[in-house]
Amino acid sequence: MSFILDALERSRQERDADDARLAAAACLAKQQAPRSPWVPVLLLGLGLALAVIAWLLLSRPDAVDGSRGQNAVATPPAAARLTPPVPLPVPSAPRSAPPSSAEIPAASNADAAGDAVRDLYRDARASPAPDKEDELPGEASDDAAADDEAVAETQAEADIDALVARAEAALDSRELAAHPAPMLEELSQAFRDGVPTLMYSQHDYRSSGESAVFINRERRREGESVDGVSVREILPDSVILSYRGTVFRLKALNSWVNL
Repeated sequence: MSFILDALERSRQERDADDARLAAAACLAKQQAPRSPWVPVLLLGLGLALAVIAWLLLSRPDAVDGSRGQNAVATPPAAARLTPPVPLPVPSAPRSAPPSSAEIPAASNADAAGDAVRDLYRDARASPAPDKEDELPGEASDDAAADDEAVAETQAEADIDALVARAEAALDSRELAAHPAPMLEELSQAFRDGVPTLMYSQHDYRSSGESAVFINRERRREGESVDGVSVREILPDSVILSYRGTVFRLKALNSWVNL
């Protein structure tokens, strides 16, 4: 029994001795381990970088330039002077031009009403335009000139409206050539609602038999059709059309708009 206890005691002592040797070796190795030479270098570089950044921030001339800019804006140049406004001339109103020959509706060569319309437009073109009064300086003269120009424009518009009314009356008052076909407006409302829109823009009547009309921007002769409407006959003052077996008549340049 004593041998066993002695063996255990020696084993414990040897284990303690081994632990003490290992601890002493680790401490010695830690003490003898050389320090890294890069640590001081990194610390020195960091300090230099901080110093450069501080120097750049302190040496920026923003505050000085800003103060100079404010002083420059706040102090206007001595040469700047306020000048009184110069009154501008009042622009004259454009004179109403007489209608050009392109605005005269096209008509047949044998149409006497067309000649009357052209005579009316020729008279309007030959009539002198109203003279504009001389402008006077000052606000009162400007107001008077503006009133006179407005009156002149109103008078010119009234003359044009009267001219158009006279032309329409001349066209409506003429007698159409005799033909058994009824006018479109004389037919029933149900039939007229079915007729498509017919934009009658030109009437070219020729006694030689080569007459043509322009309907919906298309040139059509007798026997041809446009949008389901057939051209049956072209008269000096009108055109005879047929739609779904019903024959009707339209005055020259008298369009039909189906709303």
